[in-house]
Parts: sequence; C-alpha cells; structure tokens
Amino acid sequence: MRESGRFQVRYPGPDGRMRTGPETYARKGDAERALVLVEAQMRAGEWTDPERAKVRLEDYASAWISERPGLRPRTADLYQWLLGKHITPYLGGVPLSKLSTRLIREWRATLLRSGVSVSVAAKAYRLLRAILTTAVEEDNLLPRNPCRIRGAGDERAPERPVLTVAQVFQLAEVIGRHPVGNVRKLPKVGYRLRYGCSGEMQTSAETYMSRADAQRALWDMTVDGHAACTSGRGCRAGPGCRRWCRAWWRRRELRTLADNGDFDDYFAFQLNNSTAETTRPRQPLPATPARRRITSPARNVLPSMEPHPANVNAAQ
Repeated sequence: MRESGRFQVRYPGPDGRMRTGPETYARKGDAERALVLVEAQMRAGEWTDPERAKVRLEDYASAWISERPGLRPRTADLYQWLLGKHITPYLGGVPLSKLSTRLIREWRATLLRSGVSVSVAAKAYRLLRAILTTAVEEDNLLPRNPCRIRGAGDERAPERPVLTVAQVFQLAEVIGRHPVGNVRKLPKVGYRLRYGCSGEMQTSAETYMSRADAQRALWDMTVDGHAACTSGRGCRAGPGCRRWCRAWWRRRELRTLADNGDFDDYFAFQLNNSTAETTRPRQPLPATPARRRITSPARNVLPSMEPHPANVNAAQ
C-alpha cells in the first residue's frame, strides 16, 4: 500500500528481480487480481518485462533496421526514409509499452490528412507492423502487436495505362525527330524560345518560367507543325551490340541442336564457329550458383557422343 492509500503490486520476475506494477488500484482485491493475472502470464510464457518496454520506438526501430539480416541497401534506404519522414516525427518518442491500436490509427489518419499518398502510408504502416512484430514474437517486449488496423497495409495502385494503336503509331513517327530551336535565359527572369520555321529562326513572344516548360512548348510546336524538325537516323546497334547478338544466336542454335539430338550438326557447327569473339560476348554474364552446376548427359545419349571427340580432335 502506498502513502496515497492506493495499492500497487510487486512481484519477482523470472530472473529473480523484483518488479513493480505500472498501475495503482483503489481496492486491495483489484491489486490481487492483477497479481494473479501476472502469475498466469508467467506460467504461460506470455509475460513481458515492463522495464524493457520503456525503450522509445525511434531507438528500437533504428536498431531493428541496422540488425535486420539480408536487407538490401536499397531496401534499407527506403526503411530509413520511411522511419525518418513518416514514423519518427509522430511516434518516435513514444515508449513501446505506450503504443496502442488507437494511437496507431490516429497516426495513420494524420499522414493521410497531411497529403501523404495511400501507397506511402501503407508502406510506412507495414514497416511499423514488422518492427512491432519482432518486439512481440522475438524480444517479448509487448504482449501483442498494436498494428491491428484492417487493410491499412494494402496498396491498391491503379492499373497502368496502355498505349492505344493510334498512340503507338504517333510515337513511332516522333522517334528520331529533333526540333529546330533553342531556349535562352532572359537577363531578369524567365526563358525565351526560338524555333525554326520556313527556313528561318523566329522568336516566340511568350515567356516561360522554366527551361522545361520552354522545351515542352517547342516539342508541342513541332508536333503541331508550327516548328521545323530534323529527322534522325534512328537507333543503330553498335559493334559490341551486334557481336553480342551474333554470339547469342550461335549459343541458341547450339542448344537447339543438342536438344534435338543432332550431335553431328552440333559438333560441325561448333567447329565452324569456334573463335572466342563469336562464341561468347565481350562482357560475359556473371557466374551464378545455377550456372556453376555440374551436370551429366543421359545414359542413352552417351553412345552417340563417344565417337565425336575423336572426330573433333582429328579435324583440328
């Protein structure tokens, strides 16, 4: 019993240290029932140390990200950004023991009201839920996860638009074109556009606030036919690209011959295309565990392959 006349429970933890309950009670019977509940949680292995749960969410989340195994650098950067941008400013100073479902719901509503998109809010909610899941299941800091809002972690991104046939033809006509014109910065503020029309350069009377706006206007004038344009030669494959494509085609032919069992054509094709430049690309693909696998041909194929190494050596 405290000096205020209220009752508070004290009990030994699993490690033998005395613990003090976080709440006080007006009646002794209420305190005894709370003590019985604590003892039941210890027997069931569901008891959490209230002293350890006083750690702030910001500190625990930062340690969680740094200690997360197998986390890619890009994913770690995303987690750090979500934590510093959307979680820490609202919940960073709250102890883990004070987090509740109502507090999490208010935090999510605040994000949406401040202009954060549903997709980013869902990412932040999933990160917070994963952090608190570790606190519940692995560290035993909380009795249960307060992130229990149904559908808060779902992302319903709209389907990406697909170009129509007319838009594809329109895009194909624009590829390779370059508008004749330039953008100049004015001495005070803004940008002025000059474009080619009927063999001479003309100056637009409109002033643009940014260079991007002026360049966009130049492209619109080109599409509408008000500004001249030059037709480029399109995209051409360089020597390295052509060499790689030839090597890829030869490897594809070899695999097709081997799969069909045409071993005579297989070794003849390999002899005719045995130079290092044509049988493999200049930049080989990185070796993965799947490519390092050791395989052996089937037994029914071995009799057909035995005479070929001798023929290959004789031909060389």
